[in-house]
Amino acid sequence: MRRHAEERTSTEARTSTEELNSRSDMNTEEQPIVKQSTVPPLKQCPHCEKLFFGSTDLTRHISTHTGERPFRCPVCDRGFIRKDQLINHKRLHSGEKPFSCTVCDKAFRVSSKLTGHMRLHAEERTSTEELNSRSDMNTEEQPIVKQSTVPPLKQCPHCEKLFFGSTDLTRHISTHTGERPFRCPVCDRGFIREDQLVNHKRLHSGEKPFSCTVCDKAFRLRYILSAHMRRHAEGRTSAEGRTSAEGRTSAEGRTSAEGRTSAEGRTSAEELNSRSGEAHSRSHIRQRTTERRG
Repeated sequence: MRRHAEERTSTEARTSTEELNSRSDMNTEEQPIVKQSTVPPLKQCPHCEKLFFGSTDLTRHISTHTGERPFRCPVCDRGFIRKDQLINHKRLHSGEKPFSCTVCDKAFRVSSKLTGHMRLHAEERTSTEELNSRSDMNTEEQPIVKQSTVPPLKQCPHCEKLFFGSTDLTRHISTHTGERPFRCPVCDRGFIREDQLVNHKRLHSGEKPFSCTVCDKAFRLRYILSAHMRRHAEGRTSAEGRTSAEGRTSAEGRTSAEGRTSAEGRTSAEELNSRSGEAHSRSHIRQRTTERRG
């Protein structure tokens, strides 16, 4: 009887140990990996409060303050902020038109002009296919001719660029003329757009109308608030991931401890019952031995 009890106790102890090891492995595998923030640090313009993610965008923006145009045409000495602008300009002198239409025989100096041209072809093709489809469905019905919804493009008088809206065209023309019609009443600085002037005037007034809903910070520009709120969101996600991991680990630890305590309690009770049975058997043996002697 003692041997049976020892074998059963050993088996249950081994099972309990394997179960604990298995739960420990599961807990290690399920431990969430807290993702680090991938938002790069913003770089601020030294002349205003605007922020940029990349050095290229920042350098390009700074040139609007300094007026620097480092890329100069070797023919007419005209300067440009970006190298690609100089490349497009030099085609005016050479007559090169590398962007060709695959539908007709037209060619263009800049890719944006070819894109607008191809859009017109696509609209014409869509309209023709729709008319043919309606004609095939019912030849007795007079097909409705769909007019093109693409607005006429407007060309800059100083270059070959095309624009759909007058606002975009006017804004672009100011890059040629240098005109800045919106002027600050305090420092007389000029701006191309009215919204730029509104943002600038807050530098003088100290107004910061865009407030954070998490902390007490406020900002002069809306997009700076958006970048600030994004940092709050990433910080909250990281904190929630850590809290969830700690909670799950604690719960599994309690469950494992309760299971181990229960298993040890069952083993102890079985050992006591086994000892009690052995003592009862020995009593019977002594009694029979006494009777034989008598």
